[in-house]
Amino acid sequence: MATITETAKHLFGHGQTWLFNRTTGGEAATGGADAISLPEVDSLEISFATEKVSRMSKRDALSTKSISIVKAVSGTFKLVCSQHVAELLALYLFGTKSAIAGGSISGVAFPSGIVQNDIVPFPGERANLSTFTSIIDSAGSPATLVNGTDYEVDEKAGIVKFLSSLAGLTQPFKLNGTEAASTGVGLMQSRVQEKVLIHKVINIADSDKVEVVRLYRIQVDPAASWQLLGDGNEPQKYEIGGEILKDTTKSSSATFGQFGKWRQPNA
Repeated sequence: MATITETAKHLFGHGQTWLFNRTTGGEAATGGADAISLPEVDSLEISFATEKVSRMSKRDALSTKSISIVKAVSGTFKLVCSQHVAELLALYLFGTKSAIAGGSISGVAFPSGIVQNDIVPFPGERANLSTFTSIIDSAGSPATLVNGTDYEVDEKAGIVKFLSSLAGLTQPFKLNGTEAASTGVGLMQSRVQEKVLIHKVINIADSDKVEVVRLYRIQVDPAASWQLLGDGNEPQKYEIGGEILKDTTKSSSATFGQFGKWRQPNA
């Protein structure tokens, strides 16, 4: 018996993802300041849902569906990655990224009324000290508190525990040192997080051919959870999800429509 031979094609994807701000014209913003590169993507999944108009006919003893028409379509995405950068945290936590200049800390006062065994954060939310110099009191000739006797300090976290009775010392106590420059992310500040998503697929089941998926307009949801302590044998993973929206800057009659496109080389 003769058979028809067909060459099967399969997909087993590796690759990476980029997220860009959208311009008013619907393109990926250039400049790179807010571009998020995700070289360590664990999974990327796109899902579709439909709403239908339907009717069950009851003209016979056995009901049957007489009509089923799709009236609405929607798409969602879910991306899981192991990348830990400020840009991703700002997206994931609906926040904003800011530069913290740091610099010299000279005689910055703690609150008054500190007593023995109080645990107190550094004044002004300071943390990540590159140099911790001293804690002094407010006397005319300031006394220097003794580290290990009068207090314990975690200069990176910005926390002090006062150990002694503090008798004979004049409050408020004052902090001296140098705060290192750093990057900060505020939480829950930016409600709209629309991005362009570009994903490069390396199909290792087909001679490592590169395929590209572009979603023109995605609305990112805030994080459902944020795991800060590790458990098991893998780094923390970030799950980013949201909706795939219509980009009305694209023509509905164009080859690739208004939601996104996939492309693959012919050879």
